[in-house]
Amino acid sequence: LFRKSNNWGSIAMKILLIIKSEGLVPDLDKIRSFVPVVKDLLPTFNYVYKNGKLLTDLETINSYLREKNSLVSGVFDNLSSSVGVGFSTPNRVNLNNRSVFDKALNLWPDGGFISLGFEDGDRTVLKNSAGFGSNDIFEINSDHENIVNNSLSWIIEKVGLTQVDVSVESDGLNDNLVAFIGSPASMSIRCGNNIFNENNGFIVINNNNYKDCDLLLNPVDSGVVHLVLGNIKNDNWNYLEVNVEDGVNESFKIDFDVANISSDLSNRDFLLKLIESDLQKIGLDKSIKALKKGNFSVLIQSVFVYRAKSKEMILTKRILDNLLILSSLNRNGHRCGNFINQKWLDKYISTLDKVVGLKSRRRPLSKFSAISFKNLIELSEKDLSDFCNYRQVLGLVVGGYKREVLVY
Repeated sequence: LFRKSNNWGSIAMKILLIIKSEGLVPDLDKIRSFVPVVKDLLPTFNYVYKNGKLLTDLETINSYLREKNSLVSGVFDNLSSSVGVGFSTPNRVNLNNRSVFDKALNLWPDGGFISLGFEDGDRTVLKNSAGFGSNDIFEINSDHENIVNNSLSWIIEKVGLTQVDVSVESDGLNDNLVAFIGSPASMSIRCGNNIFNENNGFIVINNNNYKDCDLLLNPVDSGVVHLVLGNIKNDNWNYLEVNVEDGVNESFKIDFDVANISSDLSNRDFLLKLIESDLQKIGLDKSIKALKKGNFSVLIQSVFVYRAKSKEMILTKRILDNLLILSSLNRNGHRCGNFINQKWLDKYISTLDKVVGLKSRRRPLSKFSAISFKNLIELSEKDLSDFCNYRQVLGLVVGGYKREVLVY
């Protein structure tokens, strides 16, 4: 549910998960490692349904709050509660049987996730839960993050300070671009005529019908700059590593909605630099010649051969992702019509899913194969360029992931 929240806590968690990405380690395991207390945020009531039936015996329960709830009934008579309402708030999780991919990645131990059910609340806490047994409840149309701010007048009145004038500005994180930088460089972003400078490593930009923006890096030392870009509305999050030299500024265009390097011709040299750097890091120096010649088929083949031998999944995926962006830059290229279109890709993945289901009856699916299938699904969720060069690269990448799903 972190991915559904628009607050600084969830944003920080997303950035942490991206920076600490370790390939075969699922987000669930990383969250359990970084924030073990997160299980103490689970509901204390029965909220999980599997194949339409209520489950009462889950692998993980919130024993901490269940114990505390039994000890606080004495405060109810003295409790006044401000309760947020007016927002769809999760009240149940609907599951079915786990897929072979869930099992391989150790996801959803109680069953495969289908959907959420909703009731009235503040988008985080249900109306019926927020009152906490109080007989004095003040309902306010507010999401969870702004309940205190929106209730200040009521709170001031409760403590007898009715003459105090209170006003608060909302952060408004519903439609923003977030950028986070790890040194050795300072960062600014130019969108249209507006320039936004970092504050403690962060830039947050409210959408003003922006499309492409310029991200500027001003190195203060030589080394690797770590960048996380995210669009809160679209829930797109991406990680970049940029090698910089002291005193040599870098700039590139980013797509505001996608929160990644944009498909703009001006980004060609920057993308080549990123791909070349990652190829060097994994020892594929010979493939750099293929990159510079534009022989992407040879390059992609060498990357997948390396993945098969090493099971490395972070740098190689980044290389493939950046190759797809690079191949979409040819604005004067030929258009390929229906060659590898969205409908074809969706059908391809659906068929592959069924084949894997049959094969897994004889041999369990590996984590490596499961993550490769996840990569295919991510590709299907992107807008597909209709330039032939891009579609040809996409076909090679899809074919490489397919082999990983079926073979390893």
